[in-house]
Amino acid sequence: FTIRSTVQFESGVWNVCFWACTPTFRRQLLLYCRAEMTATKARPLKCYVAVYHYNATQDDELSLQEGDAIMVAETYPDSWMKGIRLRDMAMGVFPGNFVKSLPALTSTGEIVESKRCHVCKEILSSEMSYGRCLWQLEEAFAEPLKISGVISPEDYSKIFGHTQALVKLNEDLVGQLRMRMQTWDEEASLMGDIFLKRAPLLKLLEGYALQFPQARQVIERLRKTTRSFVLLTTNAEGATGQPL
Repeated sequence: FTIRSTVQFESGVWNVCFWACTPTFRRQLLLYCRAEMTATKARPLKCYVAVYHYNATQDDELSLQEGDAIMVAETYPDSWMKGIRLRDMAMGVFPGNFVKSLPALTSTGEIVESKRCHVCKEILSSEMSYGRCLWQLEEAFAEPLKISGVISPEDYSKIFGHTQALVKLNEDLVGQLRMRMQTWDEEASLMGDIFLKRAPLLKLLEGYALQFPQARQVIERLRKTTRSFVLLTTNAEGATGQPL
């Protein structure tokens, strides 16, 4: 069903439409409001969602429950806001740090991602892809070669010396990036702090890169001199689709 209400603010009148029984109500609501505001030349409303509970202490304030959707019409210098609580169309003011903005929509209802959000998703995707490669390197190559004793500890260290540490670093990094993206706020969220806190550990990547030419030399030598190494790594490459 559809609940429709007309609400008066200092800056004008907006018809607000709230689809209470469909997962797409937020998209439909924003599109409806956009169309109404375009027709009436009213100032755009922006949709926010409450991230904390807030209990009103004054008659003109709006109580919030976590997850409440609010259409905001006014933002004041002290960061308080004025808007409509969509679950019951109540109107009032509330502190802006209790809510976060929802993404903007295109004229067809698709979410518009900011360039910053897009870059952050690319970083997460790259780290996840890198993590899968590290996991394959550890599980399909490093562990079998270590258990089999096909190569010496010295050669093993030259090839896989940083692998386990990099796997742990990547798991931690991906976990933190995922958590940040789950609560991403276009206006307030940052990602650089995650990397800054792990800056000392990120130097492992430098050591891995510097050791890479030596590791390749060891691999080429073993391929020429150790048949069991060739058999094991060839099988692993076939299973993973990735070369050592």
